[in-house]
Amino acid sequence: MVASEERLFDMLCCQSTLLDFTQYRKYGIYVFRFYKNSLPYFVIIDDRVPCMQKLDSQPVPYFARCENANFFWVSLIEKAFAKLHGRYFALEQGKVENALTDMLGVTTEDLHIDPFEQTDPGKLFECLKVLSYNHCIVGCTLSNEHVNQLGNEAKTKHQNLERTAKASGIIAGYTYSLLDVRELTVAGKLTRLVRLRNPWAGGQEWTGAFSDLDDVWSPDLKKQLNTQDIQEGQKTSSRFSHAWNQGDGIFLMKIEDFMSCFNQISICRDFPDNFNGIKYEGEWNPSYGFPHPKNVKWLSNPQYIFSFHSFSAKETRVCIQLSQKDPRFIPTLRPPFKKQMCGLGMVLMKMGSVQLQIKTYNPRDLVLIKKAKTHRTVYVSTILTPGKYCLIPLTKYSGDCT
Repeated sequence: MVASEERLFDMLCCQSTLLDFTQYRKYGIYVFRFYKNSLPYFVIIDDRVPCMQKLDSQPVPYFARCENANFFWVSLIEKAFAKLHGRYFALEQGKVENALTDMLGVTTEDLHIDPFEQTDPGKLFECLKVLSYNHCIVGCTLSNEHVNQLGNEAKTKHQNLERTAKASGIIAGYTYSLLDVRELTVAGKLTRLVRLRNPWAGGQEWTGAFSDLDDVWSPDLKKQLNTQDIQEGQKTSSRFSHAWNQGDGIFLMKIEDFMSCFNQISICRDFPDNFNGIKYEGEWNPSYGFPHPKNVKWLSNPQYIFSFHSFSAKETRVCIQLSQKDPRFIPTLRPPFKKQMCGLGMVLMKMGSVQLQIKTYNPRDLVLIKKAKTHRTVYVSTILTPGKYCLIPLTKYSGDCT
């Protein structure tokens, strides 16, 4: 996914104009930049990677590797990432959004789609269009993370969805990279397409409508697709030129089929320079849990107060991220790391202009509530009108942070 955006990939590999350590590679020395707990870390490694011997006596990298045996950048990044954590097994059972945050230092947001609800395909397509045109890294997954928490009927629906998707080439649990989106006129009708890449290069592709094997692809339609000016200045980029039947893991599908095969979209948001933000670091001990009629102490959790005032704007978008330290970064801990984390959530409330603290709960002042999840980071985005607000971070249960 990271490799789909050349600028961000170059920053990760320290080979950009602003950050260049490539002169050391001739000595077998590589430098990578990661982020951990919101801080940048530069990791220096040599060019030796763990290998195993194939039946033909040829050595191949033991862990991650490129499809092309002459390329080693995947193995080198993995080695540097493992060194950052002190051991290879610390990389087990990870989440895509956490890995993207660690590699790029950007905020990652999850967007969940229910294939069984009436989601507007036009609005979703426009959302994906804005994200891809603004060089956001976007991953799409048919996730089965919470299947065991579903009721019997919902679980059966999800299992049927997995079987249907697999029959058409989409594998549950894989995170496919969104390369771009296209609009074509087919038989006089506007057709919206998304272009995806299988994370396993050369892996299985979509075999349904508008796949590489679909007879709909006439020479004229292929020309229409590849002569579109997807983004200004990107006409000549090979990323935007589609090749058919190459076994490269890249395929197109209609937005309607996309909605029926994927239920989670991971978005890396790199905020523009005109965004303003503030960062708080701290801890609370003990924590007092979530709002509940029997939990009268929940307002004893930390309260962060901020204001939004503007003479011109009637509203503004506010993005809030609450993170806890990554247990993978602690050398003495072993998988599963989820057991080492607290369930995090938050409550945002409107305040009076002279109010200094929220002392009692008033439902009319509630702006939003983010239910607790046992994730390293929880994220919300909302529109606020001018005024004074109080953000209260919460744990799922009282005493989770001790």
